[in-house]
Amino acid sequence: MRSLPKHAVTVCLVWVAASLAAHGQNPTAEAPCTPPGSDLCARQAYHIHLSDVLDVQLAFSPEYNQTLTVQPDGYVQLKEVGRIQAAGKTVTELQAGIAQAYTGILNKPNVTIVLKDFFKPSFYASGEVGHPGRYELRSEVTLMQALSEAGGLLNERASKKQVVIFRPQGDGTYESHVVNVADLLKPKSTTEDVRVLPGDIIYVPQNKASKIKPYIPTPSAGAFITP
Repeated sequence: MRSLPKHAVTVCLVWVAASLAAHGQNPTAEAPCTPPGSDLCARQAYHIHLSDVLDVQLAFSPEYNQTLTVQPDGYVQLKEVGRIQAAGKTVTELQAGIAQAYTGILNKPNVTIVLKDFFKPSFYASGEVGHPGRYELRSEVTLMQALSEAGGLLNERASKKQVVIFRPQGDGTYESHVVNVADLLKPKSTTEDVRVLPGDIIYVPQNKASKIKPYIPTPSAGAFITP
């Protein structure tokens, strides 16, 4: 793999965001979590998202057990104590926050949160693929497998030599790598396939021929030769 210069990364990310937005997708930069999908990952490293569904259980006060959905403003509504910020916190942080909220009416509340429906580890595919969008990572997936899951490359337009992987770094920035997929497609290729990680954005640009094709004169466009 080779990296893109920073200015190229910015331009590509703008195109990727526009492409995914057109398909109703909203990629977020998530720090990689290993192993993805595991309970340890979900409870220790996972940060709560909007629309997550949480089971809140109080060991010695079951009357306060409740199922909560994180609202669009990032808050949840607790029985008798009101609203508390949830989005952006880890499960451990939210457990501590709920325990603190109930301290005024319960003696040493013991809070456990179970994630019922939450943001699954995933990758995004954009550009010249059959089905751009977000795909869950249920196991280890390589770049070729990810492209296949996203409907494959659009053969006439896809640039197979410059497929870009944008990898979130956990601080709002992305590391970019260019992969020559054409090498991977060769029957006896010795090029190693790339593993896709949670939060990766795979962008397949158009090839140069496709970009200039609309500007090539054709008989139907009234092309002519002057004497």
